Amino acid sequence: MIIRIESATDDGLASAKSSLDKLVGAWGYQTRETPLSAEGSAPEDKKAVDPVAVAALIVSIPSAALAVTDLADRILKRRRAQELIDEIKRELDGKTTLELITDDGPRDITELSPDQVLDIPKPEDPLA
Repeated sequence: MIIRIESATDDGLASAKSSLDKLVGAWGYQTRETPLSAEGSAPEDKKAVDPVAVAALIVSIPSAALAVTDLADRILKRRRAQELIDEIKRELDGKTTLELITDDGPRDITELSPDQVLDIPKPEDPLA
């Protein structure tokens, strides 16, 4: 997921980055900064192979077990998306915006539901 943070003040930017780092860290992940290209979007890079998809093909997990796993994963991701939206709404000071970068352009995260966040196609990882 790529999130662009813009702020009129350095304090607003630092606060938003700190809150996002804490939230994502609680999930067991780290945030990383990516330089933006001249158009304002992350630079495109090579496509990556999803190791989970490859493992699923090799092991040939029964479809019922795979459906249960996907449902559990979706529930977990939906909770995380809601936490992200709630944290952003708490931290915004009117001078700071956080946008989700998509192939269709930036979208204001606070105007999206958790399901809408999850249904946005995942962009290619610019650092892969």
